[in-house]
Amino acid sequence: MQFDFKHTQQDMAVFGMRKLPVILQSEIHECGQACVAMISTYYGCLVDLPYLRSKFGTSIKGTSLHRLVAILRELGFQARAYSVPAENLGKIALPCVLFCRLNHFVVLKEIIAEKYVVHDPALGKRVLKKRDFQDEYSSIALEVSPGERFESVDLRSRYGLRDAIQHISKFRFQLICILLLALLAEMLGIVIPWQIQWAVDNFTDPVGNKLIWLVTGAFLAVVAVQFLAIIAKNWALAKLGAALNLDWYHKLLAHVLKLPPEFFGARHVGDVATKFQSLRAIQDAITKGAVDGVLSGLFGVFAIGALFIYSKPLAGIVCAVAAAYFVARWLMVSRVVDISRSEIAWIATAQGELIETIGGIESVYAANQQDRCARKNVESLRKALDFSFKGSRIIGTMIPFGQGMFSMSRVLIITCAIYLARSGDFTSGMMVACVSYADIFYTKISLLAEKVLEIRHLKAHFEGIAEYALAPRQNLGPENFDTSSLTPSLRIRNLGFRYSPSDPWVFRNLNIEISAGESVAIVGESGSGKSTLAKLMLGLVEPTEGEILVGGLPLTEIGLPGLRRICSTVLQDDCLFSGSVKENISWFDPGVDEDVMRWAAQTASIHEDIENMPMKYETRVSGRGGGLSGGQRQRVMLARALYKKPRMILLDEATSHLDVGNESRISSAISSLRMTRIIFAHREETIRSAERIINLAEAQAPHEREAALVN
Repeated sequence: MQFDFKHTQQDMAVFGMRKLPVILQSEIHECGQACVAMISTYYGCLVDLPYLRSKFGTSIKGTSLHRLVAILRELGFQARAYSVPAENLGKIALPCVLFCRLNHFVVLKEIIAEKYVVHDPALGKRVLKKRDFQDEYSSIALEVSPGERFESVDLRSRYGLRDAIQHISKFRFQLICILLLALLAEMLGIVIPWQIQWAVDNFTDPVGNKLIWLVTGAFLAVVAVQFLAIIAKNWALAKLGAALNLDWYHKLLAHVLKLPPEFFGARHVGDVATKFQSLRAIQDAITKGAVDGVLSGLFGVFAIGALFIYSKPLAGIVCAVAAAYFVARWLMVSRVVDISRSEIAWIATAQGELIETIGGIESVYAANQQDRCARKNVESLRKALDFSFKGSRIIGTMIPFGQGMFSMSRVLIITCAIYLARSGDFTSGMMVACVSYADIFYTKISLLAEKVLEIRHLKAHFEGIAEYALAPRQNLGPENFDTSSLTPSLRIRNLGFRYSPSDPWVFRNLNIEISAGESVAIVGESGSGKSTLAKLMLGLVEPTEGEILVGGLPLTEIGLPGLRRICSTVLQDDCLFSGSVKENISWFDPGVDEDVMRWAAQTASIHEDIENMPMKYETRVSGRGGGLSGGQRQRVMLARALYKKPRMILLDEATSHLDVGNESRISSAISSLRMTRIIFAHREETIRSAERIINLAEAQAPHEREAALVN
């Protein structure tokens, strides 16, 4: 699936003037790149964060001012940093990049009456009073202007509403049925004013009672059919909406779960959850909004057409008022979109803080920080609600504004219709029918405006989801490589890794060779790159240089699915999932092999503990392993790793919570299986259990022999 909602479609000219976009950062440390994207887009070089990420990389430690200058110059800009007090910022060219709070970059758009308009990559557009601005500003500004090599190009990833609609083609039949039902309901609604006209024109005529009841019955039948059509349409829309939401959710989730693991490491958990919630808003707007909007526009045309038949001057008044209302609503949409961006950002922050607080609840209690965590989370939610209030206030102003315009125009229409009736051009019934058609038109045109602007309003949701949907998937390599005869040996040749071109090397020229069935402990100081090497061995991150060979074949030839079929792992930050102990050991295998599961539990020295639990293997555990001790959790994870009977197992601090006795029993049991064991550890007992010890620092020496120590 190629789901791309991420692009900040910013029109570069508004009435001939440049426009500074609001581009929110997606990763925790990319505020600098977001500022570059805003400044570059302002001057006509249209770039987005995916492009900057792919070309210049990102660092988990953030971006320095020196690196920002280098990126801007690469894009053809001239950039120069100044130490400028807040009161002198008006003397340099705006917009410019500012360094704030000693850890954050923002873009200063303009200064108006001692109010500073700031585009904050974390929070959206902000207007700060001078005192608030001075509290945040760190007195460093980066002035940017196009250089001689600057070119106006469009390098953004593109996705539009048309592309999103393509995903509903499989629901074509349901859509046709919904449109037909809605068409029937609207057509029946158009004929209602005819009854009013007939009744007003004939209520004094000596028509028979039979005719009156005949007309009444006919129109009651029309209303009944319209009522049933509306109910059927609403039910069909609800069913389509649920099916579409599930389909999009599944496609997006399937794509997200194939992204590189480091993609998630740079994002808040709350941000991920917020993006999936945005799917519902998009689905509602495209199904309900699109159907209602199209039909409202169509039948608004029918209503105004009928009004033109009655009187062109009256129809002209109605069209003028409707146009004025539509323009007024359209002019406010940009402000609402900016507010929505900030609201979504603060909601994601609040959700992330709540998830982090619950996840670390024991640390919060132990430090007696419940009140502080609560205040912080409530403050984030308060800021989200402040932006929600601002958006609601704008919308709440526009709705009565439209109603007032329509009410005043109705007075004018009635007055004009009275003059037409006096002149003999109108009957009383025609006058009432004209007012009814004008009301129908206003209702339809206001609904059309609402739905059009609602879809326009989705821009903030599109931008957020696109960050995930456009991200390139991890290169997994071949899917079906035959691993039946693959030897579980491993060789690392001239391996090097760093997070970005501007970051220092974690390690370089690393050379290690591990034979099949060998037990090796890899040691090194904290921060030397042991966990990073473990992730490289598993293909969770890609090396910057060098290669990894398994069974003498490059990992790129085997493919990550093939590697993971023969290799199991227990990583330092591994976790259990909500479910039973049985489900966790078998990785929720619907056809779990009970004998293999019990063998894995016995090998991991957890079987007796499980049997002593009230529900034994059906005992429920939470996602954080609630109800189990730290040692029990690690042994369940070891059992999970052993369940698929791997030929190679990688253990990164996998027994750090175990006592010496349990660790010794597990080590002896695994040793008897003669699988290749790669152990990353600090504990002496764990290290001594290996047949050979490799010091990571010494292994980086290109021609130095690995140190092999025997127990």
